[in-house]
Amino acid sequence: SIFTLKTQDSRFSNDDRFQILLKAFQSFLYYPTGVGLDNYDFIYSTKDSLRVKHSENAFITILIERGWIAFIFFIQFFTGLLKDTFHTAKFTLSKLLLPLLVVYFNFNFELNNVFGNFVLFVILLDYKINHSIIN
Repeated sequence: SIFTLKTQDSRFSNDDRFQILLKAFQSFLYYPTGVGLDNYDFIYSTKDSLRVKHSENAFITILIERGWIAFIFFIQFFTGLLKDTFHTAKFTLSKLLLPLLVVYFNFNFELNNVFGNFVLFVILLDYKINHSIIN
């Protein structure tokens, strides 16, 4: 069940995900400038039974690895792009791909993969083409 924290017969539990979020929040408070790229497992001590190398979410990964300044810029970039994209009545490829990329980043921690970078490139290219035509 998605509503229970621990299950006896499952390899995965919501309790583990809750512990990941709790550790991320504690790490954000203790290391506000981040722990460094690809150092997500640094926030776990050797005593912890749960040791993961990612947060299962790209936004939390940016917050923990790169710090709150990079997180604020990343969120401002996406919200600004969303506002500018949906401000026009014209249908563009960005209107289709941008919400899908936000959902993808919400459920995946990979930031440096070909798929995410290619989709972001297509979104920015489409945005630039349509923004240049309108202005």
